[in-house]
Formats: sequence, structure tokens, C-alpha cells
Amino acid sequence: MNMGAGERIKVGELDVISSGTILAYQGERIQIKPFPAEEFSLTFVFEENEEKPDERDIRVEVASEKDSIWFLTNFLNAEGSATGAPVLFAEHEGRKLYLSFATYIIGTKEKHTRMFAYALALGAQNAAT
Repeated sequence: MNMGAGERIKVGELDVISSGTILAYQGERIQIKPFPAEEFSLTFVFEENEEKPDERDIRVEVASEKDSIWFLTNFLNAEGSATGAPVLFAEHEGRKLYLSFATYIIGTKEKHTRMFAYALALGAQNAAT
């Protein structure tokens, strides 16, 4: 859900600006555009490493100044996986931008629905240098 007018959510010192739960199906990418007036997006690609199935990995590629692709490896399990803490990945209007997420699957590895819950949050205003 994108935050409605006047709605404010804080988690610790962070201001949540966008959050939601998304259902995705076998092999689908997820794209989030948290700032409708801007061409800023995060795309999530889910991959599996058959050689190291117990090792989870997050790799981020910057596709452009305003677009990033997050490759999430070995996040295919019914128990779920999540970020251990908010991940700092960018700045927006002078504030640090963080991502937190949790994901799990319903079904089997071969045929499943993915639940992906996320929160984007801004930190305190950066001090001028």
C-alpha cells in the first residue's frame, strides 16, 4: 500500500513511505515504483543456486540512476526469509532510503505462489556538508 494522505507510520527512527504485500506466481518478477511522480523503481528477481541451496544472497545491480534490480537467491522456502534489518540502498531528497522485506512461498518449488511483504522507509534528514 502506498501511504494515504496524512497517514504516518514510523518504525524506530524510520518513516515508512511505502509498504505492501504482493502475490507473485512462478517465476514472476516484482516491480515497485514507490514515488508515482518519479521514474524510480525497484525490481526483484528470484533465483535459485542448486549448488548451494542453503546460502541466501542479495545482489543489487544499478540499472540506471533511478532503477535498481535486486537478485534474491535461494529465497524459495515455505518457512520464509527476511532482511535482518533495514537495508540502506539509496538517498531520496537528502534522506537515506531503506528497504525491508520478508518472503515465503505457498506450494512446492515446482509450482508455487510467492508472498512478498516490503517496507520502504526514510531516515533522518542528512546533515549538510
